[in-house]
Amino acid sequence: MTDQNRTSRFTATPALKKQWLEKPKLGDKAYVGEDVETPQKKPKGGESAEAEKEKNRTISAKRIRVEHGVRKVKTFKILRQDYRLGTWIFPKIAETVIGLIQYARIVA
Repeated sequence: MTDQNRTSRFTATPALKKQWLEKPKLGDKAYVGEDVETPQKKPKGGESAEAEKEKNRTISAKRIRVEHGVRKVKTFKILRQDYRLGTWIFPKIAETVIGLIQYARIVA
């Protein structure tokens, strides 16, 4: 099998990569990093201001679709546990799992 066949057939175009890099990144409260929009933590022993709560709700509403998608992918044991097969076949397995998830959405 050649290296070309081992890689995923989906590649990002330069325009798509640029768009992805410019798009704001979202994280959860536990994430610490640069260039990532995260909800504000509640002060110890206090309450958040109503404006902060509303901003947190807005961020959470954007993130929830991704979190649900990750949950659906993790229902497949092969992607949830330690991966023991050849690394060259992993993209194909991941594509198959995503295809099954999409099929379940269409049929249901």
